[in-house]
Amino acid sequence: MADVIQETTTLKCGPCLFDGDTVEPKHFCINCLEYLCPGCAREHRRNKLSREHTLLDDSEFPQDVKLFEEMTKLSYCPKHPHVEVDQHCASHDVLICTYC
Repeated sequence: MADVIQETTTLKCGPCLFDGDTVEPKHFCINCLEYLCPGCAREHRRNKLSREHTLLDDSEFPQDVKLFEEMTKLSYCPKHPHVEVDQHCASHDVLICTYC
């Protein structure tokens, strides 16, 4: 067989996919770890809860979000997983949260 079949993962806009639409993403939110089409990215930037999020263009966004997932975990406290680290304990040389 002369044709080579390549298995590729086709990325889709997360919010559109939730509604049953398959739209090609042009942006990626590193805070939400979600791919976004231009329309959803516009709404994401306008929404009060997500307007400070960082969106990457399609030339920059990852084909696999595992690295971003791991990076996101690093910013949270190991003892209090829902709280971001915001302080440094100099005596133990570790990042901690306000509850620590």
